[in-house]
Amino acid sequence: MSAHSYHSPTPNPAIAVEINAATRKLHTELNKLIIDRLPLALPPDTQSPARYATGLSRFAAIFVAFEEEFIALKNRPSENEDSHKDVVQQWVATLLPLGMERTARLRRDLQHLQQVSSAHIDPTGIQEERAKLRTLVQDKPHILVAYAWIMYMAIFSGGRWIRQQLSSASNDFWNTNSDEKSLDTPGFTFLSFDAANDGEELKATFKRNLAQADEILSKEEREDIVNTGEDLFQHCIELIEKIDRDVWWTESTANWPWAFAVLGLGFVWLLWRMSTGQSILTV
Repeated sequence: MSAHSYHSPTPNPAIAVEINAATRKLHTELNKLIIDRLPLALPPDTQSPARYATGLSRFAAIFVAFEEEFIALKNRPSENEDSHKDVVQQWVATLLPLGMERTARLRRDLQHLQQVSSAHIDPTGIQEERAKLRTLVQDKPHILVAYAWIMYMAIFSGGRWIRQQLSSASNDFWNTNSDEKSLDTPGFTFLSFDAANDGEELKATFKRNLAQADEILSKEEREDIVNTGEDLFQHCIELIEKIDRDVWWTESTANWPWAFAVLGLGFVWLLWRMSTGQSILTV
């Protein structure tokens, strides 16, 4: 085993400390929003994972978009290997250890959730995230550092607690086989890792890679990353507001057939009153 064992926690790199300090207030606000809403997506408040799926799809879009940009960065040709821009690009492209990516698991989770519930999953979510990121990353590939640090650390910290809450729901709720391990239940497998110690070794490697920022990034690039971190947290807060509207709209329109039936009966009643010469203002 290497000297950098997961048994010895790897300290946060300086750039991560800067991101955490700048986003602390927004982080607290986002955590509260999530903690307040998670029980509403689970029994006994609902008997379907549709609400959870609607919310997950929005955050999955962020993961898919920025992980695609990491892949694109690896395949982007270097203009001048000795230039600072190319040094940064090559470093960012190799920042993530193998096994860190969540896209494949998220896609499987969402596919399962769509099959077992009436979840509203907006197909434009990923397109919107892609469009927003692609332009920014073209000129400033280093901003992907903010996305990687915030989104992956969310899984390693709060994601562990969320996973426990989700696993407390029955297999009937998730519509899965009873012999499946609770932490590998389809619907939230993205919160688990195949790597040693449930991803702790991956996290340590990621932090060590990120620590190289001190030698590579300029002051302006570090500021870009911190600002992007603040923007990302604000975006996540706004996403929750959008999820609230999506869930309300989906559940409201689900009752429309009954509403139209009642309106139809009311309309027939009004026509009958008018045809018999009776006032529609009195009964």
